[in-house]
Amino acid sequence: MRGLLFLMSLCGVLAASPLPAKAAQPRVAEERGAVVYYDAAASRRVLATGYIQPELSPDGKSVVFIKEEVAGDPGYDTARSSLWLADLASGKVRLLLASTPGTEVTTNLAAMWKPRFSLNGGFVYVLAEAWATSFAIHQINVSTGAHRYVTDGDLQFVIRQGRYAGYLMVQKHVYPKNIDRGAYNPVFVIRPDGGESFMVPGSDKDDGERSVEAWLRSQRGTRR
Repeated sequence: MRGLLFLMSLCGVLAASPLPAKAAQPRVAEERGAVVYYDAAASRRVLATGYIQPELSPDGKSVVFIKEEVAGDPGYDTARSSLWLADLASGKVRLLLASTPGTEVTTNLAAMWKPRFSLNGGFVYVLAEAWATSFAIHQINVSTGAHRYVTDGDLQFVIRQGRYAGYLMVQKHVYPKNIDRGAYNPVFVIRPDGGESFMVPGSDKDDGERSVEAWLRSQRGTRR
């Protein structure tokens, strides 16, 4: 009987004890023109001011962000922006790629936006002005700053897990062979080197609004 009473008392103590709080995921945010980092304890640290669109690296050691050099819609010639990188350990911020106007649509990096890290964090993908109906996606080497054109379209995200981890999800503006049908915006799974793999099934009908999530679940893939 004493043993039973002891066990009942112990269970009551365990039930009354609060469960340890789940650690928060480190994240970055843009707050009133400042790039802010929150660690696993939710401690807040301002990394830089005057920058936008921060992205935390997959290993959680660095943050990439955009600086608007000349304000304006990045889809027009007047806008200028540069790409910067912050090291979380040292707190140092360095220029990764300056605004680089080009005469060709595949070399023009006058204005960059929407930076996204590659799966291993060794590269950053950005959007740049290109065609009237489509952006250009460029890949920048984090170590050297070297850049190259990857493909046309709007980069949605980099797949982080599953069979296609590291691939890019890219929405493209497509004109059909049948001129009676209007242009549509399917989503494609693109290899990191720019090789086009395939269209997400059904995204030609719903512009990826539902089909992308369904396809990700079927492949056990994640955005993050």
